[in-house]
Amino acid sequence: MKPETERWLARAAEDVSVAEFAWQAGYTLSCLFHLHQAIEKLLKAGLIERKGAYRKVHDLPRLAAELGLAISQEQLALLAKLTEQYIPSRYGDEPLEMPADTTENYYRQSNEFYAWLLQRLS
Repeated sequence: MKPETERWLARAAEDVSVAEFAWQAGYTLSCLFHLHQAIEKLLKAGLIERKGAYRKVHDLPRLAAELGLAISQEQLALLAKLTEQYIPSRYGDEPLEMPADTTENYYRQSNEFYAWLLQRLS
C-alpha cells in the first residue's frame, strides 16, 4: 500500500473516532459531518491507491463512481444524503434538524458502509 494511502486511511480512522465521540456526547450534526469525512477519505484513499490521484470534491456518490465501486441503491442513497447534509452540518448557515431516529439510522448505516468500504480497500 502506498504511504499516501496509509495516511488517508489513518485520517479516516480518526474521523470515525471523532464521530463516535460526538455521537456519545449528543452532537449529532458533528457526528454526521465526521462520518461524511471518514467515508470521503476512504474513497480518496482508494482513488490514490488505484489511480494515483483524486478529485478535490466532497460528493460521495461521484467519488464512489470514480472508484468503480459496485454499491447498492441503499448505499448510494446514503452517500447522497450524507453529501446533501455536508455543508449544513459543517457551517450552520442553514438550519438542519432531523428526528432522532433518522439521525440514528444515518449513524448506523454510515458506520456499516465505512466498515464495508474499508474491507474492500484493505
